[in-house]
Amino acid sequence: PLCLLHYTFFIDFKKGLFGFAIFIVLAFLAVFFLPEFSRVLPFSYLLGQPVDNKNFTLIEKFLTSFKVLIDYIIVFLFPLFKNVHLYYDTVIEKSFFSLNVIIPLLIILVLISLALFLLKKDKVVSFCLFAFLLLLFPENSFFPLDLAYQHRMYLPSVFLSLVIAIFLFKLLQREIFTIVFLFLCFFLAVNLVIRGVVFSIPERFYTNEIRHAPNNEKIYVNASKNLLEKGDLQQAYLYLENGLKKFPDSSLLAMNMGLFFAKNGDIDRAIYWYKKARKKDNPFLKEVYWNLAVLYLKKKDVLEVKKYIALLRKNGYRDRDLKLLNKKLQNIYSADAVSE
Repeated sequence: PLCLLHYTFFIDFKKGLFGFAIFIVLAFLAVFFLPEFSRVLPFSYLLGQPVDNKNFTLIEKFLTSFKVLIDYIIVFLFPLFKNVHLYYDTVIEKSFFSLNVIIPLLIILVLISLALFLLKKDKVVSFCLFAFLLLLFPENSFFPLDLAYQHRMYLPSVFLSLVIAIFLFKLLQREIFTIVFLFLCFFLAVNLVIRGVVFSIPERFYTNEIRHAPNNEKIYVNASKNLLEKGDLQQAYLYLENGLKKFPDSSLLAMNMGLFFAKNGDIDRAIYWYKKARKKDNPFLKEVYWNLAVLYLKKKDVLEVKKYIALLRKNGYRDRDLKLLNKKLQNIYSADAVSE
């Protein structure tokens, strides 16, 4: 809707202004009254408190977003393999009076000023600059989402590409423009192939990502998960061990460690690690309860299985799976009765 309004502004300013006013009213109504939006933008976060699984406040996210946007532009202008990453451990900015906030903010203000200046002289470039900034706004502003992800540049980069193409076409003669264009295509293709090779080899990919963002917990979580699913338990354990040294309170790493021991047949150790993952801020708490129920089922500990079935039911777990678990529990009773 915001992009459509942006387009309307350039076609009919008065209609665009009227549409923007309606958009603001509807947006605020959605945020404050729809439960789905209140989960995305909690009221406590609006009052300056961090969200459960994030370690920043609204102001801190907003201040940090300036330098993240400049990082996106740098990657776009210099898309060398070493600049392209999936994971980040961006330092959170806590004060406006920091060069990491002031300099990026000045660059953004220059872009906005350029877009306003070209509003009548070159509508296409002006439109593209505003579109680039608007498309990044929802995820790269004050909303409590992860600080940086390069996939957020996919659609905005289309408009930034148009701006560069238009400037080059105007500055260069057509023959030179064609040569520059072909060179850029070749350069981007080579980088794409190099990145594709590294991204396709998990060990090289995760080693490269850890070197770039050593303090990002998600790298260790996802690396261990992917390796466990592939059956490479030894390599998965190395990532889990190193990850837990850096993040000893990580419930997600504890879950994956529990899965590691479960795959190795060590039920007691698996239970120990899954119990360590029983934290309120764990987004996969229901899966933790499920795995504990299954592990206790293997131990034929009926009371513990019942306890976790009750917790699963309380947390709205899938009824079909709970019935299956209860059926297996009944089979234990039947087996015990026959053996006696």
